[in-house]
Amino acid sequence: MPTPAHISLIEEGYHLLPTADATPAQSDRWLGQVRSLLDSLTAGEAPEGLLPADIPDLIEAYDLLHRVRCGYPCDAYLRRLRLALADRWLRADRWLRGPNPLTKTDIVLQLLAEVDRDILTLPRRYTDFALHTLSTWITDLLRHGRFTDLHHDRFADLQETQLTEAYARLIHLLPADLFAFIPPAEEPHQKRRWTAAYLPTEPAAFPAPASPVPSLSAPAASSAAARLQRRRAAFLRTARLCGCLPPAAKAKQENSINYVR
Repeated sequence: MPTPAHISLIEEGYHLLPTADATPAQSDRWLGQVRSLLDSLTAGEAPEGLLPADIPDLIEAYDLLHRVRCGYPCDAYLRRLRLALADRWLRADRWLRGPNPLTKTDIVLQLLAEVDRDILTLPRRYTDFALHTLSTWITDLLRHGRFTDLHHDRFADLQETQLTEAYARLIHLLPADLFAFIPPAEEPHQKRRWTAAYLPTEPAAFPAPASPVPSLSAPAASSAAARLQRRRAAFLRTARLCGCLPPAAKAKQENSINYVR
């Protein structure tokens, strides 16, 4: 099955990052193309060829390449976009919540990015929604060692889309200071516990440690598979940087170059 066009666009954005200054025309073309897509989302449209589930990766790639190419962040633009998406999702927008949906996890993580950046100017309704959901995730992990809203059994029933959500949540949680929920002395242990629960078992799933951006180790068979590969790679890199990988997993990641190239 050929890779969908919007997946190629996302991957192109990530791969332009290391060469943005050397390929200004290509980078500017990509930024302009994606800006048009994101503008249409703010306007309440449903861009043809874009799946709602791919919006977070497109936003991340745009944010990173804009910073590299332009030398400054586009914070005000991203806030307008994120709040517009949250409003659409909370109104049960049929396109965003339809096939390949933008999930509650996606929306909350977009809002948490704004909480982290500037909570004082973020309207209270968005802050309360995001922080309440974050609290339920952490409580779930502390009590059960897993996200019970994503799967009920001990990981036996975890599906591709749910695993992608779990990775996305952990990418946010592992580097965060969770002193409000966990005693500082216990926090490293808890984060290692959560990481171990969601570690993949196959060596080929471990990206090379030096890989600078999310990327596919092999062509994905579907949009969902591509999202899972990107999120898993980012989860493993985050866990490694935060010191949350157990020794056996570190060894797999260090040897992963034998599998992914």
